[in-house]
Amino acid sequence: MAAEAAPELRQLNHGQREQGFRVLAERFDVSPQTLRRAVAMLKFVERVESSQLMAGLNLRAVPLAGLEYIKKWNGYDAKGAAAAAKELVKGASVEAIAAGESEARARLSPTLRGRALAVGYRQYLAEYLSDILRLDEYISVKSKNNPWYSPSVDCCFIKQNDADFSLAAIAMGPYESDVAYRRMLNYWMVRSAGLSRLFSKVILAVPTEEIAQLGADWLKQNNMLDGSIEVMQVEI
Repeated sequence: MAAEAAPELRQLNHGQREQGFRVLAERFDVSPQTLRRAVAMLKFVERVESSQLMAGLNLRAVPLAGLEYIKKWNGYDAKGAAAAAKELVKGASVEAIAAGESEARARLSPTLRGRALAVGYRQYLAEYLSDILRLDEYISVKSKNNPWYSPSVDCCFIKQNDADFSLAAIAMGPYESDVAYRRMLNYWMVRSAGLSRLFSKVILAVPTEEIAQLGADWLKQNNMLDGSIEVMQVEI
């Protein structure tokens, strides 16, 4: 799917990408977001399939969700990620790969709790979105030298050919329980709504599909379905 879609997307002019994703997503019977994820993961595959650790692995045929865990794993433990990739190619389940990545992260980063976990999640979010949004011709904007009155967001992007179109992303939490996510959802949705007055689009990253759906329901109940806010699942 991604290998077929990517060349067609590269031929589209600025401003045509979003519609192109929708049309191609319908062709492949997936959501536009799933297609974006798949094309972003293709870039990762193209980079690692010629590496010494993952050479010869047919990563183009494995489940997308499993591949996303391999990419996350590869960011801090290339050897462990390569071993897991081999198991994924052999038929290991996505759940098994997810459990392995979680165990490896806990083992290699035993102090990754509290503020450290939040920083790590936000760094991963920035990298993840950069891969996806680059397909729509967004470029990342560094925020180190922003004035004091600039709104606080985790990462910010602008359109390459339209600097007036800005996109901001914030990560919800992270919290230690599903109960905490549900309890704090209204706060984060209201914050997203406020940011949507300052940015052309806002992405709120949440860790589970359940919370993403609750966020979508919040937008519907508050008549905010103009596309200026997107609640996106990005697993911790």
